[in-house]
Amino acid sequence: MEFPGVASMFSRLLMAALAALVLVCPIPLAAQALAQPVPAPEPPTAPRIPVFSDGISLGDARAPVTLQVYLSYGCPHCRAWFREVFPVLKSRYVDTGKVRLVVVEFTAGHEAMARAGAIAARCAPRKKYFQVAAALFDHPASALGGVDENDQPRADTETWVEEAYKAAGVSEASLKHCDRAAQGAALDARMERAMAEYPGYRGGTPAFVANGEEVEAGTLDWAEYAIAVTSKEAGHPLTTASAYDLFCVGALQAGFGFKPEPFETRWSFDGDLWRLAAAPADVAGSPVVRTPAGMALSDGKRNFLLGEDGIPRLADPAPGERFQGRCGVAPLTPIPR
Repeated sequence: MEFPGVASMFSRLLMAALAALVLVCPIPLAAQALAQPVPAPEPPTAPRIPVFSDGISLGDARAPVTLQVYLSYGCPHCRAWFREVFPVLKSRYVDTGKVRLVVVEFTAGHEAMARAGAIAARCAPRKKYFQVAAALFDHPASALGGVDENDQPRADTETWVEEAYKAAGVSEASLKHCDRAAQGAALDARMERAMAEYPGYRGGTPAFVANGEEVEAGTLDWAEYAIAVTSKEAGHPLTTASAYDLFCVGALQAGFGFKPEPFETRWSFDGDLWRLAAAPADVAGSPVVRTPAGMALSDGKRNFLLGEDGIPRLADPAPGERFQGRCGVAPLTPIPR
């Protein structure tokens, strides 16, 4: 089973990781004296996808990584990302000046909620945008019964927005005095321009761009891996807060008749042990066992054999159990402080 985007993403990440291992020998001084003048370096090329100028920015503009997030207030996947991944990225990377976050709103999912949420967040004082966003994502709008003009379940967006303002400590006067019709028109204009600047993008959320290139950052593991690789490419290498060496992704089929499920995990190398970076407390890892066939790893439930080709295989699969995936190695470097 293949997952759209996984192969291309992993190819880019893997190439970046391997590039970091290349050693360059210095030119001897005598040879330098005989060397011809070196042409001036070409100016850096513009990013394929520019930073959206009308996005909501959070963090230091000088950060080595700019992570652009395309999200919708009517998208349940965006809600999960904002509640589970965003707080960790903010504390580890944004608040420490390592990553700048730029939010671009779209209307995927439940359109009425998406529009009402984006407008409400923009109507709030700029410094309160993310507090209002958090309150909106914490509690979805209540259903009113029936369907709306978009043939979607009717939602009580007015009460939803008012309660979010109260939770965020924002006066309702900001909402009452806001020209919501103008904000709605501005939202439409921003979406149109954002899609024009992002070749091939059609408004699905959540979507992520790091330093002008598409990345996968829908889970914390993927987001941190993308930050690590992108920062290396930018010449300012960062590692994740829970440093890891090995990252594997693919599909795992538990047995005959089971639907393959997405699988992703990472291991950090600590002395003689490969440890799952986000493992439960009762999963301590297992000693690495080097065999003629490759390196044996365990996630506490299954044993894997990692060959020289970078492809992990189940060492002792149950009947019908199959795993298809790839692993990449990220050289560790210290986080600049």
